[in-house]
Amino acid sequence: MSIANCLRSAVEQGAINQRQAEELESYYNARFKQNNDAKAARDAVSAELRATAKLKRRNTQLADAKRSEIAQYLKTHKNYKGNADLKDAALNLFMQNGTGNRSSIAYRADAILSLQFRALTDTMEKFRRGGFSGRRINQIDLPDLIKELYGESTGKPEFRAMADGIRKVTEALRQRFNAAGGDMPKREGYDLPHSHDARAIKKLGDSPDAQRNAWKKIIKPFLNPDLMKKPAYGGSGRTVWYR
Repeated sequence: MSIANCLRSAVEQGAINQRQAEELESYYNARFKQNNDAKAARDAVSAELRATAKLKRRNTQLADAKRSEIAQYLKTHKNYKGNADLKDAALNLFMQNGTGNRSSIAYRADAILSLQFRALTDTMEKFRRGGFSGRRINQIDLPDLIKELYGESTGKPEFRAMADGIRKVTEALRQRFNAAGGDMPKREGYDLPHSHDARAIKKLGDSPDAQRNAWKKIIKPFLNPDLMKKPAYGGSGRTVWYR
């Protein structure tokens, strides 16, 4: 069976969706083009499919457990008068309504943010925005913090402590995300999120394809595809840089 037919069958059986099938077929084609090895390309796609199925089963189990928990709460909740109240129970799930005996989504989100911000108090205070200008103060020190985050010693203990604090926070959030069903691997030397200015990218060309190709030429020298890993099973990201 060809890879296209195999993926089409997987979509029909509900194992993957159409978008995933298209991505896997493109991944197969890129892998085959790189190595001219059909078996290696098929093995890579098979590993991706197995890992995706495993993650899907795990997330289904997590969702079923949470669904049962919520259903039980909706069924047994009583309002301040002691009466069953489905509307009151539903409100309690999303916001702290004052009559529930469980924390709401909004309450837990605020608690998580507060907990993480508290761990970064010193860093946030040092680089806070000025009250008059709105600009961040102590910007001259930011390069030292960034160096420490990426493993380069500046000889300044205060920046090393800040970097360690940021690492602890990002690692705690990564683990929390994965416990909720995510699949984010730990990457050594990765401590800061990056974003790109969409307006600047639009100025690189007259069409989306031209803009993307120009952006790829700019960003490619800064990337190390060998360190890019497929989250599901750890395969190299080198063969997916065609996108």
